[in-house]
Amino acid sequence: MKRAVGPLDKRKRVTRCQSCVKRRIKCQGGFPCEYCIRTKKQCLAQLPAPKPRHEFIAMTPIKTPLPMIQLPTQVSRSPEGIYSDHFALFMKHCEFTKGFGDVSSDLVSLIYTCPPLQQATLAIGALEASRGGCRSTSSGPASPQHLAFKYYNGSIQALREQLQSPDALQSEGVLWCTFLLGLFELMSETSGERWIKHMLYGTCRIFQSKDPGNLEPLSERLFEAFSLLEASRAIIYGESTFLFQDSWMKRKKSPATDSMETVLGFLVRISTWSKR
Repeated sequence: MKRAVGPLDKRKRVTRCQSCVKRRIKCQGGFPCEYCIRTKKQCLAQLPAPKPRHEFIAMTPIKTPLPMIQLPTQVSRSPEGIYSDHFALFMKHCEFTKGFGDVSSDLVSLIYTCPPLQQATLAIGALEASRGGCRSTSSGPASPQHLAFKYYNGSIQALREQLQSPDALQSEGVLWCTFLLGLFELMSETSGERWIKHMLYGTCRIFQSKDPGNLEPLSERLFEAFSLLEASRAIIYGESTFLFQDSWMKRKKSPATDSMETVLGFLVRISTWSKR
């Protein structure tokens, strides 16, 4: 019967010497062993492996209070910044002519140098925010709609003060301000009376004081959009328009807007039929 071999075996346990352990060979046992006698080496017993020591560390409570960590507060934007963004989005949707929606980026430097124009842009931005259900503002006196008319009245007051200057009509900021005030009134009123007033007595008069063939870049871009509204106004109310004057009809047209200029020419001519 085959004898079982295991941890309960009664056979003598042989411990290898250090030389046999180093050579990785089987040790015959005894001191000195056969290998150490044959090789004439010092036969030393293998050192027992050190037993792991478990140390228990007592946890002592920390009496020094931990410093409070101040979480950064969320930076809240001012209403002016919010409504300026809404104004830029509004202008992108105003596709009077090709590329007109991108004019807001070119107006930035002009806005900050002309207080009436800045107030007008904030008025349109706040009114647009009230229509879109802006969540960043509350209702009541600080609601977007209330602030829209507050900015509008501030723009009117600042525009009246700036018009006292003799060179106010040559300012591009004043020109754009009258146009944007007209857009605000067109958005906020159903009658359109104030819109006609600003279009006829504001933007029209300023354009008539300028040289048709020598408009500034921003004035040129505004004229392309303004002409459509002015021609439509003349048709609806059966009134004459300065656009039919020879100096404005013969002005140099931009190649990129030839098709729009053709449509505009028809509108201007149609507006004169009621006067015949």
